[in-house]
Amino acid sequence: MYKKPFIALILLLALATLGTACLAESAPEALSFIYEADFEAISEWGSMVTPGGGEGSVTKGDNAAIIKAAADGWGGVQSEPITIDLSKNPFLFVQVMENHDGFVWGAKFTPSDPIIEDHAWGFYLIADNNFKWNNYAVVDMKERLNDYIDLYGETIEGVLWVYPAGSPEAEVEVTSVKIANMENNPFIYEADFEAVSEWGSMVTPGGGEGSVTKGDNAAIIKAAPDGWGGVQSEPITIDLSKDPFLFVQVMESHDGFKWGAKFTPVDPVIEDHAWGFYLIADNNFKWNNYAVVDMKARLADFIDLYGETIEGVIWVYPAGSPEAEVEITSVKIANTK
Repeated sequence: MYKKPFIALILLLALATLGTACLAESAPEALSFIYEADFEAISEWGSMVTPGGGEGSVTKGDNAAIIKAAADGWGGVQSEPITIDLSKNPFLFVQVMENHDGFVWGAKFTPSDPIIEDHAWGFYLIADNNFKWNNYAVVDMKERLNDYIDLYGETIEGVLWVYPAGSPEAEVEVTSVKIANMENNPFIYEADFEAVSEWGSMVTPGGGEGSVTKGDNAAIIKAAPDGWGGVQSEPITIDLSKDPFLFVQVMESHDGFKWGAKFTPVDPVIEDHAWGFYLIADNNFKWNNYAVVDMKARLADFIDLYGETIEGVIWVYPAGSPEAEVEITSVKIANTK
């Protein structure tokens, strides 16, 4: 008499061990920002206040705040004091227009009242990197600040530092800085590393058939023998009227290699579209941060051909060598409307 419930339990436990790639059954609440500073607001930020050095400057450029390093080759500007509630799982979004090759940029959170002297140097949120092209570099603030909750509690007041580094001439052009609480899980599509490990090779007009294996907490995507290419998701339908954002969480991409992401329509109207549309151009962003892109902004030129509701696949690929790899933790999509 217990046979059917027992079998059902075994099946449930087995499914629980599998990776998940799913569309939300019901539409979650759209991602919304609790803090927003556009480039004009950032252009009014003051120099970083540090125990010594790093007093950068900022000027307002065309659609971007141009942050300049201090004379000692690093440092930038800081926001007004902001109170964050780590219990609400805040994510920091830094949208970077340009950071010239040879330079890097980063972001820190510095408590208003440091309990330990060294904390006046701030806590790393986004380590030095070269991510740009008006994408968003995104970080889980609770994950980065978790070690300090015992000292400061989950509600902390502090300032955000955004800075270029690498030379007294270093600059970073920032479009916006935003914070969103993610406690209600706004994602309409989620693929964890186990699910990404099951993706198939990219289907292209020629070449690029990469492969993927499951590593420790990451899907390891390997380029094809021709030095690029990777894997693709199952078909996904996106509604551009809802301003979807793509999140690609990257654990590692070794120096010397790059990675990127494209969206390829299931039924290309024009032959060249079978090569996909760039969402995130080749880059080396990593360290388990999220590379995030406004999909509507990237695909706006194709709405007249495909409409706002498009079915397609996500390509994620390493490039630069037949040995190129990129380690992916997750791929997600959230609507912002």
